[in-house]
Amino acid sequence: MPVRYQPGHFVRHSKLGVGKILSVPHHNIVEVFFSDDVDRPRKKISTDKVHMELIHESEAPAWLVNLDLELARRKDHLTAPAAMQKFRNIFKDGFDAPSYTSKERDYKWTAHCLWNDSLNREEYTRLLSNEEWEEIVVRALAVEAKTNLLSPYEKMPLRDALKTSAAAKTFCRGLYDLIYGDDGFENRFDRFTGTLEALPQPKSSTVKWPIQTFFPFIAMPGNHLFLKPEVTNQAAERRGYQLNYKSEPNWLTYSCLLKFARIVKDELVSAGLNPRDMIDIQSYIWVTGDDTY
Repeated sequence: MPVRYQPGHFVRHSKLGVGKILSVPHHNIVEVFFSDDVDRPRKKISTDKVHMELIHESEAPAWLVNLDLELARRKDHLTAPAAMQKFRNIFKDGFDAPSYTSKERDYKWTAHCLWNDSLNREEYTRLLSNEEWEEIVVRALAVEAKTNLLSPYEKMPLRDALKTSAAAKTFCRGLYDLIYGDDGFENRFDRFTGTLEALPQPKSSTVKWPIQTFFPFIAMPGNHLFLKPEVTNQAAERRGYQLNYKSEPNWLTYSCLLKFARIVKDELVSAGLNPRDMIDIQSYIWVTGDDTY
């Protein structure tokens, strides 16, 4: 009985390794994406001439399992091995390279340390109790100023929105809840979007992905990722991963981003490139996803 291959099936080829079927253009022709081929991962296979074993998705790498069938057809698709090769071409010693730490990591870690020193839970709680809204804003913006993650078009709307005491109070309470709240992060994420929406918007909106994700990324780099829309979405799509991106902050897109980060982390660990935290993951996504890097 001949095997009936379907789009989304996982197969093992005796020479080409594990693949995912993208399409079946003819009853005896299948288009397969092979995980181990760096340069030409998409191949058309004649099933009359070649037998491929159907395998369970548990036998395939996670990034291949999550490979979007349409995005995999991009001409600039970047396989996991190709992405790692690009990263090592730029930083030969990976995350331990002095050029990497000086260019990509150190300033973000400095901002994280400043957050821990100036707005740790105990200190932030004290400032809230004393209603020192302006002081919290000053400290939060000082943390942001240690980085170049927000563009001027994101920095200025945030600063403009926090000029009044009432707005500062709203922001400070919402930011505390986002970082130190006791319930699930999804709820806190959604509430912080509401906080940003409630701020004055004199010239430009503060409801933007970089502002939404900056503080969790810096305060909790073990668990959270910064989303710079254009380059992050481009990096994910080039890897064949669907972020379900929408321009305004939403939990579906962010949860997809965190899943993408876990996939990237697993493939890096498997290859001996051991990221310390999401700072390394964010840097890796940026370096491998941006063609101008």
